Amino acid sequence: MIRGVERAEAYEYWLRARVTAARDGPRPGIPHGHMMVEARAIIANAKARQCRRSKPA
Repeated sequence: MIRGVERAEAYEYWLRARVTAARDGPRPGIPHGHMMVEARAIIANAKARQCRRSKPA
């Protein structure tokens, strides 16, 4: 059985490997401003969906 600390260490190892691979990969980087526009749109859409679901019919 994997304990919490071991699970956290395994996840951190996995995450660091993924970040390193993405950073060192051949694809061009995405400018911060562009990424923030996309992230804000995703958040706004999620909030709108949540509001539509929470309204009584």
